[in-house]
Amino acid sequence: MKKRFITALMAISLCLVSCSNAPEDVRSRTEEQNNISPNAVIDSVREKIGNITFDCDPDPIEAEEFYIIRSTVSEEKDPSRDYGYMKEKIAAAVSGLLDYTVDKNKCSVFGYEGEELFDNKGDPVEYVPFLMAEYSEESGAVGVLIHDNNDSFIFESHQKTQGKTIPYTERQVYTSDNYPDSEYDMNDGTKMTIKQALDQADDIIKKIGDLELMDKNYSVTLKRIAIHDTGDSGKIINLFYTKTLFGLNVNCDGFEKFFKPDKSIKEMRYSYLEISFAGNNDPLRILNYASDSILEKESAELKIKTYTEAKKALAGGLAQNMMYTVTEAGLRYACVFNQLDRQHSYRPMWCFVLNDPTERRNKVIEITDINYYPRVTAYVDAINGDIYYCNPFTEVFSISRE
Repeated sequence: MKKRFITALMAISLCLVSCSNAPEDVRSRTEEQNNISPNAVIDSVREKIGNITFDCDPDPIEAEEFYIIRSTVSEEKDPSRDYGYMKEKIAAAVSGLLDYTVDKNKCSVFGYEGEELFDNKGDPVEYVPFLMAEYSEESGAVGVLIHDNNDSFIFESHQKTQGKTIPYTERQVYTSDNYPDSEYDMNDGTKMTIKQALDQADDIIKKIGDLELMDKNYSVTLKRIAIHDTGDSGKIINLFYTKTLFGLNVNCDGFEKFFKPDKSIKEMRYSYLEISFAGNNDPLRILNYASDSILEKESAELKIKTYTEAKKALAGGLAQNMMYTVTEAGLRYACVFNQLDRQHSYRPMWCFVLNDPTERRNKVIEITDINYYPRVTAYVDAINGDIYYCNPFTEVFSISRE
């Protein structure tokens, strides 16, 4: 357990880092928004431009104003500072979320000071020393990770799990408004329905707010529901929530090249809230991934590109040999970053989910993975027109300037 949590800690610390036919996240406003007319925003023309087929409607926009958003700046551990409050925060969170009593004196606060970090080949890597607090047990019962300078966290409990929770042999994925009422044989030996998981997750999300674990500017919306089958060890229910910030969804697609903190490497940051259940009233993992606390927001008073302009830019900016169908699109807050950045900047970008049947879509999903639903995406910066292409299957991330 200790090793797995250190791996999760490394992964999260190094990255600290929809157009559907029936939009599920937001409702449209009719007033004009930062030079985007309502008609341009909700343009539902489905067309082919170049090699790109746009086969969806863009998400309606709720935001009345758009911003460039900057996160808090990461800090190193100060030997002269008392971090007891972080230990108290972990103890309270474990008690509230996992119903497990923790001795705060067994929690640790660190920033890798004086230590070297190594990649999977054993080579030392450069890193940003994010300040963290952790509680974990060698027995594997409970592990906790909290970041002080942002609101990313991971809580995991194996108090009642049986057999193996990974790898998953198969899974079924549903949407928030279309899921079965079946009762599942869960990993911990109990029985559970999706409705019960959703109700219990609602309680967990409320507790997250009460415990002030997540920046108050975020709200979350259920996006996907997955029933993971571990074979002889029963089912695990995974709930995936997108996040909204100042009226726009936060980008939830991308990938990171972990343990490759090269200043020349740019990546697309993605964030989400995930709650997994091993059984009835038995949360397995609660993860707020790559989530930044907000330091400041600057009004983006420059002209914001319309959806129509973004479509044309995308079709003209991608390589001509790429043939995709856009299945989801919407204006998002997105962050292009480097793993050595101490501060992150989020900008309004048009996000396009690209479908190509030839792409490799199936892979073994493990509980330690942080990208359950990999998708090929492209982005058009709504302010300066820069275009980004992100393919987690081929691990390609490219940038083209307007």
